[in-house]
Amino acid sequence: FPQGTIFNERWIRLGAHCIIAEQVTLTAGMLPLGPGETLGPDPVLSLGNGVVLGRGSHVVADAPVTIGDEAFFGPYVYVTSTNHSYDDPHLPVGKQWP
Repeated sequence: FPQGTIFNERWIRLGAHCIIAEQVTLTAGMLPLGPGETLGPDPVLSLGNGVVLGRGSHVVADAPVTIGDEAFFGPYVYVTSTNHSYDDPHLPVGKQWP
């Protein structure tokens, strides 16, 4: 398999015949968990059968994310279950609470 990064693999489910290109990051939860910490009994990130993730893509799931069967993502796609707030146009987005 090409080199990539996976955080909290216990909560990531890959379907059959997925193609994951190099430099892809798959993340369940926001940070790596310590000993005894859990995200619950069910997968947080689920990829269906035949999913293709192009080089350099990132899938970040703090809340459940399901990508259906045969979904194709090109290179450098970013998928996330959360986003930043845009309430104050005078404050940088990265400093606004989601």
